[in-house]
Amino acid sequence: MSKKPLKHQPASEPLVGEKAAAAAVFELQVTEITADRAKYPVQTRCKTIGFFSTLERAEACMRSEANTRAHHFTIKTKFLDATEPELWLCEQRVYDRQGRFHGIRFSEDTQFAGVSPEKCRFSEGDIVEIIQNGQLRPGIISLLPISPERAARIPVIDQSDNSYCIELAGNGRSHDHLPECDIFAPTFQVSAATKARLLRIYRGLKTSWV
Repeated sequence: MSKKPLKHQPASEPLVGEKAAAAAVFELQVTEITADRAKYPVQTRCKTIGFFSTLERAEACMRSEANTRAHHFTIKTKFLDATEPELWLCEQRVYDRQGRFHGIRFSEDTQFAGVSPEKCRFSEGDIVEIIQNGQLRPGIISLLPISPERAARIPVIDQSDNSYCIELAGNGRSHDHLPECDIFAPTFQVSAATKARLLRIYRGLKTSWV
């Protein structure tokens, strides 16, 4: 059985910004594009820039670290005074290559009551890009996060339901489930052949699901 972090006082307050200074550390990471070619799939690497006592200090450092190879930045909230910190317990904030806030991955125990399609950044059928196994790859949105109406009919719902389904152009059905913060508009041009293949996959799935 995995160990839970020790509780902090006051337990009811969120660990954000200056309030978290005594309870958490903020790890700043950058995901960079390592390949020189502008053609998918593109290899990436993730490296830690530093650890900070507040979210504001991590963000200030991030803005000074912008470079042409950066794809995005991540600031992870890691609890202190914990016997075995685990990433799934930590809030993760994602920023684009220019340091603009892109979204947040909440801890698994954060409540989720669904999200309406009009509040989603992406729509079904959108061509996007994700990072899978260290590679930047194009994909197509086939499903949105669960809506409030559907969530109300499900007995148990959590952050795993707050994710998109993205189809990839692979052998057989290749797909991934990711929160909105881990999905991006394409950085590079997606070839006409790849777009056509992704659209065929999407339409085939929609037909089979009817």
